[in-house]
Amino acid sequence: MDGRQGSNGTLEGGRRHGTRVLVWYLTTGAVLAVTRVGLLVWLVHRATWGTRTETDSFIWHWLYPEGFVSVFWSSLVAFYGTKYYLAWGPLVAAGSFVMATPILLVGWLTRERTTSRPSR
Repeated sequence: MDGRQGSNGTLEGGRRHGTRVLVWYLTTGAVLAVTRVGLLVWLVHRATWGTRTETDSFIWHWLYPEGFVSVFWSSLVAFYGTKYYLAWGPLVAAGSFVMATPILLVGWLTRERTTSRPSR
């Protein structure tokens, strides 16, 4: 990204930088979503078979803050089988994109910093 100005006085790299940040955010959110949903399936499988360890509990409490939603939405706890995954899967996937939000904020701040420099 170079800082040359175009004919209309705006930075040429501004739009490309915004696109890069958005793609980076979406990629990170998607990777987090797939990883966290896959790990959720594995943790539930281990809990079902009674092989849950302290490490599993640690992962569950620190990697899945969505569990707090069940305090207010108590019917989520009552689901079992496929309904359980249909209820929790999208919630965990959406939470993954929320977890990736700092990428957008840092990208926006970086863009603001680079576009506010005076041209030489």
